[in-house]
Amino acid sequence: MKENKKIQQILQWLGALNRFARIGIFLAIVLPVSTLATINYFTLKKELNNSAFSRRLAIAQVAAITLSQKFDHLKDIGTSLTGGVHFRELISKGQWFEGIKIMSEVTKNLPIIDRALLVDVAGNVKADWYKDPKVLGKNFNYREWYQKIIEKEEPYVSNIYKRANEPLYNIIAVAVPIKNENNKLIGILLLQVLLDPPFNWVKKIQIGPSGYIYLVDGNGKLAFHPKYSSQFNIIDYTVVPVVKKVLQGKEGVEVNFNLLENEERISAYSPVPGYKWGVVVQEPTATAFAFRNSSLKRRLFESFIIIVFTGVLALVVLNIVSKLNEAKMFSDLLIDNIPDMVFVKDAKELKFVRLNKAGEELLGYSQNEMIGKSDHDFFPKSEADFFIAKDRSILLNGKSREISEETIHTRLKGVRILNTRKVPLNSKYLIGISEDITDKIGLIEARLAQQAAEEMAKRKSKFLDIAAHELRTPITTLSLLIQLAEKQALKGHPLTIDVLARLRAPTDRLTRLIVDLLDMSRLDRKLLVLLPVQTNMTSLISECVEEFRIRAPERSFFFNRPDQPVEINADPLRINQVLANLLDNAVKYTKDGTIEVALDIMPNTIRVSVTDHGSGISKEQQAVLFTAFSRGNTDSTIRANGLGLGLSICHGILDLHGGTIGLVSKEGEGSTFYFELPRKDFKI
Repeated sequence: MKENKKIQQILQWLGALNRFARIGIFLAIVLPVSTLATINYFTLKKELNNSAFSRRLAIAQVAAITLSQKFDHLKDIGTSLTGGVHFRELISKGQWFEGIKIMSEVTKNLPIIDRALLVDVAGNVKADWYKDPKVLGKNFNYREWYQKIIEKEEPYVSNIYKRANEPLYNIIAVAVPIKNENNKLIGILLLQVLLDPPFNWVKKIQIGPSGYIYLVDGNGKLAFHPKYSSQFNIIDYTVVPVVKKVLQGKEGVEVNFNLLENEERISAYSPVPGYKWGVVVQEPTATAFAFRNSSLKRRLFESFIIIVFTGVLALVVLNIVSKLNEAKMFSDLLIDNIPDMVFVKDAKELKFVRLNKAGEELLGYSQNEMIGKSDHDFFPKSEADFFIAKDRSILLNGKSREISEETIHTRLKGVRILNTRKVPLNSKYLIGISEDITDKIGLIEARLAQQAAEEMAKRKSKFLDIAAHELRTPITTLSLLIQLAEKQALKGHPLTIDVLARLRAPTDRLTRLIVDLLDMSRLDRKLLVLLPVQTNMTSLISECVEEFRIRAPERSFFFNRPDQPVEINADPLRINQVLANLLDNAVKYTKDGTIEVALDIMPNTIRVSVTDHGSGISKEQQAVLFTAFSRGNTDSTIRANGLGLGLSICHGILDLHGGTIGLVSKEGEGSTFYFELPRKDFKI
């Protein structure tokens, strides 16, 4: 009865709310979303602007660096042309025409150079490619390049100017000082370069559908512009604001309005390192911001939809508030029918204030049992401490968080695994939604186990196929040799030495196969035992190499040993097994040349390498070479014996030692196998 009276009082109070109060509630719901959408819109706009700006500034910077390298290359050409001893002797003797003849012969393969002149230290032209009488004897001491050479006596790339001789092209000049053996200035080599050849690369840079790059020299004159010919009148661009800034050594990006073409443009500018030139990247904002504008329109539409949706939701909420009893029944029904556990705790003491039906079924406790109590009342201390620590952290940060795969002890279902999303609510409550993923994890684990079993079955099947194939040959050989021995015995002949020798080869092969199979089995089951002792690696390698000199006298071996003996803590038998396997492969795949063995000492490790001169190994085979049953021979004329276990066993042995194994190989050029072992226990 008391509860019904309270509900009636609330409904009466809601009915008395005036229009302004309802508007206030509506705005309280819609305004945060609208504000967030507005902030999001302008944040996106700023990010997209920055992206467009940074991309074009990066293009300007790269173009500036490239231009600097082009100019450096021109100066290098001039320096190399004046560096010849014979050329300098001719200039010292005043034989200018002989000198220019050398220039014409050397530079005929340099089409970038249009003309070359030799000038004395007074600025007078002494020789010209074309022997132009209008140029010979003319004084150019007023030119910028002459004054820079006299001032610094260093190669110099000039600004743009119109040359004095016909045809009157716009050019840049590369002036290079000519010095005698005493480093005294005796003349100047002047290389004239037309504007188009050194700047053609600029046209290939992609800016956008209507973007372009233009270049200005140190005086603000236009050196290259896709809209203007380089051989018309020289255009002064110093009135352009970005040109003024780039000539001051500044770089940046600006958006400005071009009154002549009646359009807004984005301009990125960067000075040329080492030179006073500048690079400007320019593009109309209509194309430069095309992606930004389409993205902003889409975001604006999305924000509009969200705001409209929020407004509709606010109206729904107002309607729900006006029908409080209905809303309470609806929320209870909604929460109770969520298939995952939903719980609510108060933020101050972290005690339960709400638990849905799915939570009751999962935990085995009713809502009435849990309300007003904390995790410590139901779960083990360590588990409860974990839950509460996470809750406090989320409430402190004020951000939601997902906790994946946390265990929980339930009353009836034992230990379960949950995936929980916890969200702080108005700093007063903590709401959590937990999904029971125990069965999912079990299915995943079962699927992984099945895949592992299938892989193991494939591996065993492969092993049986290869083992059967490899064991069949020596067993057949033994059988035939035994039959031969029996026939000789029946005829009264003694068993010959030849038969015994022929019996030994397949017997040895069988023994080796069995040893490899046992080692591989022990490695797979982690049963291979090492007997590490202080081992002299220098002696071990020397003995192994000497043994192979005897076993393979037709091969040549060279051991590059260090000056001092090297000792480490290792199993000598197993390390010898690794080295012998690498040497055996080198002998097998080397037709000619010396097999080289090296022992190198590095800061933390030692490296032992074996280099052959065989047919090499392809990249595809290198990728699987150290796995079981893999072989790495690319030469079809050589038969690769064995199960393909040797390198896999070597990998396992070195792994147990804390070492590594690898190779460097190229088809047709041989291979170098190497392994490294830690030298922390070294005594040198």
